[in-house]
Amino acid sequence: MSRIDIRRLTTIDELEAVVSVQRSFWQDPTIFVHRNVLISCANNGGSVIGALDQETVVGFVMSYIGLRHDLSSAIPARDDLKVVSQRMAVLPTYRGQGLGLRLKLAQRDYALRLGIDLITWTFDPLSSRNAHFNLARLGGRVQQYRVNYYGAGSPLGVLGISDRLVVDWWIREEATITKFVAAEAGNPSHPVHDHGNVPIANPAAHQATRLPQPCTNPNTTSGTQTVLVEIPSDYTRIAEQDRELALAWRHHIRNVLQELLDRGYQIVDLERRGDGDLLQSFYVLKLYSDPQ
Repeated sequence: MSRIDIRRLTTIDELEAVVSVQRSFWQDPTIFVHRNVLISCANNGGSVIGALDQETVVGFVMSYIGLRHDLSSAIPARDDLKVVSQRMAVLPTYRGQGLGLRLKLAQRDYALRLGIDLITWTFDPLSSRNAHFNLARLGGRVQQYRVNYYGAGSPLGVLGISDRLVVDWWIREEATITKFVAAEAGNPSHPVHDHGNVPIANPAAHQATRLPQPCTNPNTTSGTQTVLVEIPSDYTRIAEQDRELALAWRHHIRNVLQELLDRGYQIVDLERRGDGDLLQSFYVLKLYSDPQ
């Protein structure tokens, strides 16, 4: 296996290669950050970091400096900075080599050099793969649910819906560091927690010959310190096979997570149980103090 280098991309040719990676990854001519935007970002304090196989760009992560609060806040901008991770992709043939983790840790180094301790980005609440990476491996957590973040009908959505969870990655926190150090070492992505007695707010119905069905009577008012929320382990398969069921899952998870987040819970992990067709995925939510 050839050695993959991780470094910042600055030349026009390198940034044009990032456009090619985006087109290959998303297979949609409308879903890409234009080369000119990448050039402006790379030359004005933002960061485009690439994964290169013998100088061929095979993955990247793009970010820029933003504000933690909106412009109505009285906090001076210099005291309110964060890094916004806008886009990341690794070509499918290079998956499974830990490149996503290496790119995010290089992005963390970029933020630390700026004296910034928070990186944020978004992901689909029903993408268990991304949830596991963002929460279990990187140590991010979630306080916000955004409905149709990119607008109804956006190509960045599934079945025209682009709901997103906002990840807060506090890159100096001990709990965060513990998770990504374990992931780097190839160990279990987080300490094993005994959640056997933790209530599941929305236990799904599972049958061997059927796609998982959302809970018809979720309980979001238990008031326990920790609660689990079940999501499908393979939402893409559901969306491909049963549109109505996929939409039912979408609205179900939207309602359950919004209610719990509004009650002061935060999503702090993604737990998996079983394997194969019996694999189950659960968000772990806790009543959590805010570090800000």
